[in-house]
Amino acid sequence: MSIVSDTNEQAAVATPAVQVSHVSKRFGDNEVLSDISFNVNEGEVVCLVGPSGSGKSTILRCINRLEVVTTGDIHVFGERVGYVDEAPGVVRLANAKQLAESRRGIGMVFQRFNLFPHMTAVENVMEAQRQVLRRGNAEAKREALRQLERVGMLDRADFYPSQLSGGQQQRVAIARALAMSPKIMLFDEPTSALDPELVGEVLQVMQQLAKEGMTMIVVTHQMGFAVDVADRVLFMDGGVIIEDGPAEQVVHRPSHERAKAFFSQLELS
Repeated sequence: MSIVSDTNEQAAVATPAVQVSHVSKRFGDNEVLSDISFNVNEGEVVCLVGPSGSGKSTILRCINRLEVVTTGDIHVFGERVGYVDEAPGVVRLANAKQLAESRRGIGMVFQRFNLFPHMTAVENVMEAQRQVLRRGNAEAKREALRQLERVGMLDRADFYPSQLSGGQQQRVAIARALAMSPKIMLFDEPTSALDPELVGEVLQVMQQLAKEGMTMIVVTHQMGFAVDVADRVLFMDGGVIIEDGPAEQVVHRPSHERAKAFFSQLELS
């Protein structure tokens, strides 16, 4: 009896994959995030949705320390992002090396693919492995080919970005992030720069990652994906989280008037 109780107690207090605590972010006098708090558990898929300018992309950039929070804390698998605990109650900003080390566990895919135009697909996926993980060429290439196969791009390994469609380039960008063996993946509107007919191939890769148990935080306007794949949806507006709940409930049966108005303008199946 006590063993079962202890196991349940440990599960209840398991460290979240991502813990965002009372985060605010200002750019000058403009507050784009206001006292944001939420957790993401390991293996969970959370979609951030809402109107443009609501702070969705900013919170992703704060999680990856591309932006520094004004107030509050963010922890990824128990480690405070961007800071180092020197002693109980004493913290300091992480230096560049420490920050790079903490980012190794966080993969990020942006709206734009940001591939090196002078490198082939496989070379693009190899580059960060060589520079950050210090892998040799042979090891980096093996992993790059493995990840390109994972996203359905192995047959385009020797193609340059200019020879690839937008959807194919984005799949290469996903392979590049996966090659770093991330614990979580952040997607910042990964299909917004794609023609409509190319969106599906990227969403299919993301859906497969979710099935494999990858922890994911996704900023998206693809509500079908959110309902079908996400465990939870957070609706943001004006720098605050207005709704947080199961995807089906938030998208189809929101309780807040602002969320109702937003979703009523969309074509939802």
